[in-house]
Amino acid sequence: MGKTGLRMRLVRAENWDDVDESWKVPEKLDDNQKNLLDVWVKRSLDSERWTHIFVASVVILITVANILMGCELDMNVVYSTVKRPIAPAIGFATQFVVMPLLAYGIAKTVLVSRGLFSLALGLFITGCSPGGGASNFWTLLLDGNVNLSVTMTFISTLASLVMMPLWISLLGKDFLQGFSTDFKIQIPYAKITRSLVALVVPLLIGIAIKKWKPEWAAKARKVMRPFIIFVLIFVVVFGAITNLYMFKMMTVPALLGGLLLPWCGFMFGCFVSIITRRAPPDVTAIAIETGIQNTGIAILVLKASFTQPDADIGAVIPVIAACFTPGPLLLGAAVHLVLKRLKKRTESLKEVLADADQKPDEMLSSMSLLQQPDVEPEKPVDPAAIASIA
Repeated sequence: MGKTGLRMRLVRAENWDDVDESWKVPEKLDDNQKNLLDVWVKRSLDSERWTHIFVASVVILITVANILMGCELDMNVVYSTVKRPIAPAIGFATQFVVMPLLAYGIAKTVLVSRGLFSLALGLFITGCSPGGGASNFWTLLLDGNVNLSVTMTFISTLASLVMMPLWISLLGKDFLQGFSTDFKIQIPYAKITRSLVALVVPLLIGIAIKKWKPEWAAKARKVMRPFIIFVLIFVVVFGAITNLYMFKMMTVPALLGGLLLPWCGFMFGCFVSIITRRAPPDVTAIAIETGIQNTGIAILVLKASFTQPDADIGAVIPVIAACFTPGPLLLGAAVHLVLKRLKKRTESLKEVLADADQKPDEMLSSMSLLQQPDVEPEKPVDPAAIASIA
């Protein structure tokens, strides 16, 4: 998949058998546009069909997952977070200041220096995208502040309607070399708005279930974590299978750029949260929200702006980010789960030892009672006997 150009010369031959070696194209041709043939190689229709199936499946699964997550939300905490938006402000700064500048620096250093302008543009647009919905799921699995994560996702998606065009107009032109001068990057405002609705409506359904059907919400919370784990695994595995054609285009610079963006985002989000003295659950939520970009919106921007195969070439970076972002998160989730179980086991062991310390005292008290001599109870004095003596 890609674009190339062929220089060619047509030689007329009335009788093919009589053509000698002179019909061959010489090694060098004049730089004449008439001799240049553009060749564009696009992916097959079957591949596009599987992509549509994958997208539809992900939409359904994420909708169900958001409904389940709505059963977990505490609206009082969300309201308090909005009233004192210190943590959301930190998340906004890391999302729309740190990440675009970080993406610009990585794209310039790793990709533009090698002439990979389409990939560089894909990386930059990914860095300008809002936080992804998967950040809420990972925050839940890592026992972060889910209410803060959902709030930041909503704010960043809403703000992306302004911040994405702003950053693209400021710095995006540096990655448009090789394209026509009148080319403009199109922002799919309608699709971004639909993604915002797709986030909010299922959450509101879950909140309504929690309020009016608490027994349903209790059952939903029991299956929520296993279902979210299934969704994350499905997205990574099925997404990789659907985009197998892109793995052939994943060169070392593309992999390096696609990995550096989210992983550095995690580190910057964590660092900023720590120096601003946020609570550990808030640090987890902000770090994950910063590192996980909504790669779906980045791909929508590329598809709305480019024809094929340029759109798919630019989408290589968002796909890399989507496929390899879970790496450090899976490691963190595994470590967190092990530490959580060790802590639980330690606490149970302390309880057993505390019970064992109390039992000797109880045994001593019971033994002291057993060692006391048997004393017959005094018989009550009979008044009749006293009267007879008198």
